Amino acid sequence: MWHCPPRHLYIHAIVVPARHQRFVHPLITEAVVRGLRRAGADLAWLPAAAHEGQPVDEVLHTRLKALLLETAGPWGMVDAGHHLGRHGDHPVVAFLATSRAPAELLHRFDRMEPLLHLGNRTRSAMGDRRVEVRHEGRGHRGPGLAESLFVCGAQVGMLQRIGCRGVSATVGGVTVWPPERRPQITPRRTWDEPPSAGDAPTWVAWWRSGPRIEAPTSTGSVAADVRRLVADQPAADWTLAVVAADRLVSTRTLQRQLQAEGHRLAGLVLEGRMDAAEALLRRTKLPATMIAYLCGFADPAHLSRTSRRLRGVPPSGLRSEVVSGRWPGR
Repeated sequence: MWHCPPRHLYIHAIVVPARHQRFVHPLITEAVVRGLRRAGADLAWLPAAAHEGQPVDEVLHTRLKALLLETAGPWGMVDAGHHLGRHGDHPVVAFLATSRAPAELLHRFDRMEPLLHLGNRTRSAMGDRRVEVRHEGRGHRGPGLAESLFVCGAQVGMLQRIGCRGVSATVGGVTVWPPERRPQITPRRTWDEPPSAGDAPTWVAWWRSGPRIEAPTSTGSVAADVRRLVADQPAADWTLAVVAADRLVSTRTLQRQLQAEGHRLAGLVLEGRMDAAEALLRRTKLPATMIAYLCGFADPAHLSRTSRRLRGVPPSGLRSEVVSGRWPGR
């Protein structure tokens, strides 16, 4: 679920009170609607807002998921999520797709999930070329089969997109990916009832080989290299030890190199995150709230303060380029 800011939700120039409302982010709604269209479902009743890339409320989204599960079956839910992760061009998906490794992908997903799925959370445990995910609900009921199959499909698509090969996945012990290994008869009898909060769906994904990571070409400046490294993965926890390990030097050596150029790591991390945030502000219509979390800032106020200090203008002042398309991010 995509949660509105605590006081108001800003859509274009309209301010809508939204203290207790929950909306589903358009990128998820569009993926579900696309799956329904492919399954031949009658969508004449669907409100125009859902066709126009606007957020829809939680009740309508739940109805759409149930309809897709009924119309296309479990595999239709997986395929709808997979198409979003593998081929989606929304800025949020594109940002996730720049992850250099599965661990970074899951870290980014975990950071942005509260902005997309306030009602559900996924808890990931990484292993060697393997991740186990538990889908948890925050109410008295779990997120349900349809939601879990969709998110599993999306994560499989994203793993493939960043370069993982031989990706497979099971939900509740049933193979859902690749398609040729799915059971011929879908296990509806065991999946009909939504799970309780204490019996949330669990899925496992694994891959034969991960993405090939190529080291970036050095600019000759340690500070510039560190800043670019942070901008590439802005939400990561960039400590001195992590940066030193990435550069294959000791922490003391890194400290000496930065001191020789007149820089401190904390300042470079903030500048790298601001570089990433500025790129998203200029190229997309993503709300500043989401950009702040995607780029590792503590909150939108932290992004605003940093923008004013490093760029001389608030985040809104960086949106100088005309962005065409639909809100948000299209």
